[in-house]
Amino acid sequence: MFLGVTRDSFLSKPVLSLEYECYESMALSQLKKLVEEVRRRFKEVRIVTISHRLGLVPAGEVSVFIGTASPHREHCLEATEWAINELKRTIPIWKKECYSDGTEWKQNKEWDKEALCQQSREKQGETNPEREGEKEKKKKHDHSECISCQRH
Repeated sequence: MFLGVTRDSFLSKPVLSLEYECYESMALSQLKKLVEEVRRRFKEVRIVTISHRLGLVPAGEVSVFIGTASPHREHCLEATEWAINELKRTIPIWKKECYSDGTEWKQNKEWDKEALCQQSREKQGETNPEREGEKEKKKKHDHSECISCQRH
């Protein structure tokens, strides 16, 4: 089990809380895909559950929960580490750090804007025209309409 607890400082600056926002239907869809991918990659892991809080989360409280179960702990540890890194890299959940003197939106160092942009294109029904058999003309991605691109 992994519990990601809201830190109380960032670069020696006291953090009062984090505020999480997301494009909920996209985030839930991507979390389900993440759980499926954990199961596919780590066959020994029998149970996988992932939960991420939204809204205001005071310092010291849990923001993220990842639970895994398998007959041997090394499989759980490996799967859990991969899952939290992938969650931070690809799931469209954004955080704002709240300090006593103001707030600041933060981007995870693992963040992969292109991966989220691709997820947004899929969600909007855009297809990959390079795939064999597709006759649709190429549709250029409009970053100004992409919820992932707008946030960052």
